[in-house]
Amino acid sequence: MPDREQRVREIAHRLWEEEGRPHDQEKRHWHAAERMVDAEAAAKPTGVGKRRTERKSAKRTTAAPHASVTQTH
Repeated sequence: MPDREQRVREIAHRLWEEEGRPHDQEKRHWHAAERMVDAEAAAKPTGVGKRRTERKSAKRTTAAPHASVTQTH
């Protein structure tokens, strides 16, 4: 999964820079980045509810009678 590895690499590098580029912290930054990427992936919707949402937005609604129109009998 090259995309995941690249994302982990970017986050680990950012963490390293934010901490002032300390030596001997590669593993800690890498593991923290992996946890962050995994959390991102778990939070993403899988598309299961996508069709339902599309159907709802495509559903037509009927307008209620206009309030100013009076009916005569």
